[in-house]
Amino acid sequence: MSIRSEDENELAENMTFHVICGMWMEGFGYEVSESVRVTSTGVETFTSFPRALIHT
Repeated sequence: MSIRSEDENELAENMTFHVICGMWMEGFGYEVSESVRVTSTGVETFTSFPRALIHT
């Protein structure tokens, strides 16, 4: 299922999605993904990895 603003599919509790965000340019790209479960109050992630930006 592709979740877009014009999509009329209803999200239901316990639905699980693998969300992929990315930017693909000619010759390079970036992608990040995470699996999530829809809950009665929002969303549950399956990982506990820190979500802060890493500065080097």
